[in-house]
Amino acid sequence: MIGSGLATSSGIEVGSSSTPGLRIVGNWIGLGANGVAARPLGTGIRLGAGAVGTVIGGTGSADGNIIANNLGAGIEITAAPATPVQILGNRIGLNASAQPAGNVGAGINVLNANQSVIGSTAWGANRIAHNGGIGVSIVAGTGNRVSGNSIHSNGGLELDLGNGSAADGANANDNLDVDSGGNTRLNHPILATVTRAGNQISAAVSFGTSANLSGLTLEFYRSSRCDNVGGLGVAQTFVFSAVGLTSTAAGVVAPNVSFADANPAPTFYSALLTDASGNTSEISPCVAVPLGLLFFDGFD
Repeated sequence: MIGSGLATSSGIEVGSSSTPGLRIVGNWIGLGANGVAARPLGTGIRLGAGAVGTVIGGTGSADGNIIANNLGAGIEITAAPATPVQILGNRIGLNASAQPAGNVGAGINVLNANQSVIGSTAWGANRIAHNGGIGVSIVAGTGNRVSGNSIHSNGGLELDLGNGSAADGANANDNLDVDSGGNTRLNHPILATVTRAGNQISAAVSFGTSANLSGLTLEFYRSSRCDNVGGLGVAQTFVFSAVGLTSTAAGVVAPNVSFADANPAPTFYSALLTDASGNTSEISPCVAVPLGLLFFDGFD
């Protein structure tokens, strides 16, 4: 438990001369001994250029940190370490009882980093919710993979790629994706249509990016609500990955993707794109999908 009520301090800070490969695991930051009472700090965990190969959390059941109630960001990376940082399996903006206890700033604020790993579709997804600012902000740097996380109910965009100097809200897709900034400001997917037949979801995806790309991955997420802050969507529950996609010579990505989802209620779907270099886009606008046609004789 780390929580002093000192608004100008960080719960944990890894600075310019730290030991490489540090692991930060199992802490409650911004919380009292019962895991519920607020003991806010300035920033939960702050990493500088010396945080070489630091891992915040992990894939084990007790590895994740609980970071809540702080007056700045939950986690902040201020300068790019020479070896990438991994942020896995943490709860950011919820207390030890999984109740909303948001940090005032962003859940994760990446001011500058390269090749960071934030979450995983296998083990190590982060829960990032109820923070007052952006869910995950990547202002500068490239190759920062954001994957498998539950990101929702934050005060700003759920995932924001900045202009290299500051977070600046939702980015419009541009022709052949020639702009620059955090994660190269990779164009986000557009779900043209999403339909349901029983438990089967069919999504027609169509958008533009750079020409002749290979190794693209689309991740699909289900959400119970669609905030559409800035026109973009929510990534509440990871459902499916479509891997090995390509773009045409004109920069068009237009796959038809089908996957099973047994969720029994009407819902919303969104998607993320990650390229072969690890750049992850902002979240697509979400699409409402009704329950669809279900038959009670076992056929659909």
